[in-house]
Order: sequence, then C-alpha cells, then structure tokens
Amino acid sequence: MQKFIRNKIKKLTLISILTSLACGSEISIVDQTAAVSSSSSDSSVSGQLGGYGGQGGFSFSSSSGLGGDGNGGSGGEKECYPEICNNLDDDCDGTIIESTFEEGLSCFASEKPLNNCWIGKLHCAFQSESIHLVCSQFNKASQEICGNSIDDDCNNQVDENCPCSPPKEIPCFLFDPNLIGKGVCKVGYTLCSLDGKIEGTCLDMVGPEEEDTEIKCQDQVDNDCNGLIDQEDPRCQMWEIYKKVYKF
Repeated sequence: MQKFIRNKIKKLTLISILTSLACGSEISIVDQTAAVSSSSSDSSVSGQLGGYGGQGGFSFSSSSGLGGDGNGGSGGEKECYPEICNNLDDDCDGTIIESTFEEGLSCFASEKPLNNCWIGKLHCAFQSESIHLVCSQFNKASQEICGNSIDDDCNNQVDENCPCSPPKEIPCFLFDPNLIGKGVCKVGYTLCSLDGKIEGTCLDMVGPEEEDTEIKCQDQVDNDCNGLIDQEDPRCQMWEIYKKVYKF
C-alpha cells in the first residue's frame, strides 16, 4: 500500500504545482483535489475546484462538494479530510503535516506477522524532498523466560528447551499476551518432549493480521485483535480516508 500511495502523491503534487502556475500565483502544494481553472489570478477556491464538487458529503469533510460539471469555476468546494502523511494540506487549515492521522497506529512487517517482534508503529518520515509512511519502533526481542508461555526472543518458539514433565501440552502464544481472547487471536499449545524439555513450536495458535484492506474492514471481524471491529478500528478509518484522498 505504501508504494502505491507514494506514486499517487508524486502525481498529485505535480498537478498542484501546475495549478498554481496557471493561476498566476506562487507555487505551493495544495489539496490533491485541485483542478486547473481559468487564468484569472483572483479566482475563488471553490471556482478552481469545481470539477470535483459532485462527490457530495463525506463524514470526515468539513466542506463537502456541492456539484460541478468538471470544468471548474462553478461549484464544488475543496474537500477536507484528517491530515495524512502525503505532504498536502488535507484538513484545509493552511498547514502541511502538523500531525497525521496515521502516526502511532500499529503496523506489521507483513500481513501475517510471525511473532511479536514483527509489530511496530507507523511513523511519517521526512527524507530529503520526500515524505512517506514507515513502519518502525518494532517490539524488541529479549532473553527467553521459562514458564511464561511467551516467545520472548522472537524465534517463533515458546519456552523452548525449558524443563517440563512429560507428557504434557503447554499453552503458548507468540505475541503480546494482552491480545489473547480479542478478535481472532487465541492461545495455542506446545509439547513437552520425552526428555523433559519443551519443544517450543506453538500449535493451533491464531495471531493478529493487518486490518487495513477493503475486505477485512467489512468482514465484521477484529482481525488485528485490538478489540475494535471494522470501522471502529483506526486502521479501517485510515483506509476510508485513503480511498477518498487518492480516488480509488
């Protein structure tokens, strides 16, 4: 998703610059819904953005579209959204990237993380002339602690080689234990081998998955085990904002 959004931003930024030149004003990055209008330097914002007016209201918009025929100049106000990481003034307050909706939300190194060290936080990164979302601040591995049924060292095994009394099934979970019992997440089990050591492989466990796609945000399931379902989840709210901003 992040690569797709970066490509969108590049295209939208170029359109914004061309719009400013056509209007005879200084070059500045404006909202991605801007469209090239007449050459008059005193054209109103709503006139320049008439082409996108017909989209109507959106729950995050402070000034939704009121119509327009796509040619600009006669309707359709600038659409406003919560600020996201794209170097545009999404919330129409005249400031670019003062804070972003995505900042601090949980993120995974893959759609289905293998263990707790694959879960981090979203961060809006500024690098030279580009800006994009990155997943960083991942949970760090620590020394394995026997008896806590957790994968402390993030090697996809739980309490491996710790002493036990066979035969026995031992509960296990490869992620933050606070996720247990929420959404799809459930505890698995590992086995105690005949030599009195825990094998470590966690069987029948279900861990969290990313919840930021069209399908997972409409399945009435808490996929990422944060206690929130579909549009209650900030990740799904983020997805809805992206659909409006990037028109997909």
